[in-house]
Amino acid sequence: MGYGGLVLTLLLALGQLGVNPQSLTVIAGALSVGVGFGLQSIVSNFVSGLIVLAERPIRVGDLVTVKGEEGRVKKISVRSTLLATGDRTDLIVPNTDIITSIVRNKTLTDVSQRLRLPVVLAQDTDLALARDILVAVAARHPNVAADPAPVLLLTKLGESLEVEARVFVHDVSQGDVTRSELNHLLLEFFRRSGIKLGGTA
Repeated sequence: MGYGGLVLTLLLALGQLGVNPQSLTVIAGALSVGVGFGLQSIVSNFVSGLIVLAERPIRVGDLVTVKGEEGRVKKISVRSTLLATGDRTDLIVPNTDIITSIVRNKTLTDVSQRLRLPVVLAQDTDLALARDILVAVAARHPNVAADPAPVLLLTKLGESLEVEARVFVHDVSQGDVTRSELNHLLLEFFRRSGIKLGGTA
């Protein structure tokens, strides 16, 4: 039985109990408004789901950010989209949010992505040596692209040197793992080369 049938059955039952017809009219109006709002949300998500499935602004496997929440698309249905977040939490996103909000899709046209690795070095650091170490470390990692080439940028001067290593990775889904592995390698090679971190002399 649909919504209309349920409303009609309820009104007939109230009439049999002797409820005033004028009251029934008021109740019918209230129920119609309530059902209307409920259906509006359902229909909106349904239509949005059809648009998502047809236009494919996101696909299963894409890494997206919706309203500040980042996750990988696990499933797309006509009413909602299921995201798996970095902490292994499933996030159910109404499809209206996919259509009406700004959605950042990191893998829509290209699965590669730039990684940024900020590092604070001692003021007397040889930046040319630090850059050479970055290039050597990046070349050893299978997920780091050779083109565009890795770069080391000096972002701030002060009592210490704030630099940022930037590399492109082939597979963004392994971005966090790649960042961690590069940081470990950079730390190891900096120590071997006598480069100190954190502004210490």
